[in-house]
Amino acid sequence: MESYCIMQCMGINDWFVEVTGGESYNAVAKKAGVQASSIWRQLPDRLSEKNAVAIARAYGRPAIEPLIVMGLLTDDDVKAIKSQDALRDATDDELMAELSRRIKANADPKWQEPPNVD
Repeated sequence: MESYCIMQCMGINDWFVEVTGGESYNAVAKKAGVQASSIWRQLPDRLSEKNAVAIARAYGRPAIEPLIVMGLLTDDDVKAIKSQDALRDATDDELMAELSRRIKANADPKWQEPPNVD
């Protein structure tokens, strides 16, 4: 997938042309299972979220792409999703190894001594 920053600077019509390879609105609508008339009414200025996602999926692109292009999702949104997925997909051993790495990287000698209780 393209850089999110590049996609945020792209207009929805540019994205549509890039994804569909310049196919006709009718061909795109048929492939995506949407009404051609709605594409004709919406482009070049906008595209409904529902149609944009259907088109992305029909052309094998991630459904989040048009949402980024339309400014509905930001880099931070995408990073949060990626982080959550990575955590969910990690094995217990991978999580423990990462936790250990972080603890060692931020080791504070004070934490390695018994607490001073006065």
